[in-house]
Amino acid sequence: MLLAVVPLLLLAVQYDPVSAGKTEETGYLINSGPGTEFVPVVSFKGRENNCASGMLWKGWEDDSAWCTLKAEYSRQEEDGVPFQRVTVTTVTFGRCQFTRGIGGIRGKQYMLLMFKARASHVMPVVFGIRMNDAPYEFHWESMMRTGRKWAEYTRLVELDAADESAGLYFFLPGLMTFDIMDVSLTKLDRKEAKKMKKAMIKKPAKPKPRLWKKRMRGVTVDLRRKEDDVEDLLKWNVNFVRVHLRYGDLVEVTPPYKFREEGFEKLDDMLNWCEKRGIRCLLDLHGMPGKRDVCEEKDRDLRIWEDFRFHDLLVETWKKLANRYVNRGDVVAGYDLLNEPNPGNFTPGSPADWYALVRRLIAVIRETDRDTPIIVEPTAWGGVTEYAFMPEFDDPRIIYSLHYYQPHEITHQGVAVVGQGDTKNVRYPGKVPNGTMWDRKKMLGTLSQVFEFQDRTGAEMYAGEFSCIRWAPGDTGVNWLRDFVDIMEERGIHWTYHAFREYDGWSLEHPDNRDDTDPDTDNGRYRLMMKYFLRNAK
Repeated sequence: MLLAVVPLLLLAVQYDPVSAGKTEETGYLINSGPGTEFVPVVSFKGRENNCASGMLWKGWEDDSAWCTLKAEYSRQEEDGVPFQRVTVTTVTFGRCQFTRGIGGIRGKQYMLLMFKARASHVMPVVFGIRMNDAPYEFHWESMMRTGRKWAEYTRLVELDAADESAGLYFFLPGLMTFDIMDVSLTKLDRKEAKKMKKAMIKKPAKPKPRLWKKRMRGVTVDLRRKEDDVEDLLKWNVNFVRVHLRYGDLVEVTPPYKFREEGFEKLDDMLNWCEKRGIRCLLDLHGMPGKRDVCEEKDRDLRIWEDFRFHDLLVETWKKLANRYVNRGDVVAGYDLLNEPNPGNFTPGSPADWYALVRRLIAVIRETDRDTPIIVEPTAWGGVTEYAFMPEFDDPRIIYSLHYYQPHEITHQGVAVVGQGDTKNVRYPGKVPNGTMWDRKKMLGTLSQVFEFQDRTGAEMYAGEFSCIRWAPGDTGVNWLRDFVDIMEERGIHWTYHAFREYDGWSLEHPDNRDDTDPDTDNGRYRLMMKYFLRNAK
């Protein structure tokens, strides 16, 4: 083969699936090599699909019918070697995805996945083994950061179980040209897998120096709170608050979008009250003109992902904040650039390019304030799965944030405004309506992309929001909160509970009975979280 291949993950031992010896437990599940036939694109399960056209490997299917995009599949050749090309020319919603079914998988299974890939520009591409029927969950998931040169990717896959129709999926995050070749998925027996695993173990990156020297354990608050509220937080042993700067607090919501000095003065008051009590504050730009992500569509404003003028307004707002608070001292613990960005796609260079906007915001803040940590959230509302696409920024004083409410069938049950009003009496641990079992093991699995990023980069991490609705049945709230906070503590991740004296559904100071709206701290959620806050006093 004449193609130049850059090995991304080298094995300490060589493995040839062809000579490994085929038994009932071993052998190819997928072998899309140079001899693979190309056929007109077939849509997944025969769905009507106006998103994709062209020629795709035989046996593979496009699964983009539910998206709003255009993807062209084609057979290409380089130095006499054929390969598959996917060109995504338009993305409004969703991600181009293509799949190859591998049949049913039951019990403990080991596989070796190998392929070569490149792309038109550096982009993170997610791939993994996913169920092909509802609830369409990943059994195993990984990520590659593509470049312009061919790179070789090798992953050992371990599955506890799967369903009757699993498939290997590739997800392309935006406008790009993606080339792929020599895809093989080989079943291994236990002995082979053990040998592979030992050869592929990589040590985590050395953790970067901590920007927040003390572990942060706190709550989210807003500017409606008064000094008495902050005094109560001191009694709770909270050492940190994430201050929501809500839609309309700092900037008028109608043109010409003037700054509101009254809002900045309220923020000054909050900083003074917290500084007096040794509580540090994270400034969280929670809403802005162009970024009001609320459940009622008539009140929603997401023009920031369509119009660069709202980027400029955000940049000017952070410039003013940095100038005002650069010398404010330790009470300002950091700047959270924008709450839960959700552009819907990764189109480079467009207003929907969140990470390009992040780089602009970092640059304007650093013109004035070189030291205060900057907090960056991933797209999809700060979602944990989006860490597959999270870049590592050059600035050494970045803390990476996540928000966690999975699954909504448990944490948001009975909250009709987010489409979960028909979900009730769902316990944790337990099965949600689609049959998926949710427990600590499942929770850990959903956080795998976060931990992979943390281990790979050594980055400092922060869980900016998490909660479970107070009327979840029985001990569901206590169990869910205990598992999540324990995981964060074990991984050395800072956290803030959502929320303090905001919506009573999240309130630790209200009972488990939904109909009882009078404050009452005689509940398990309150007692549990007070034990965690007590760690701040040690």
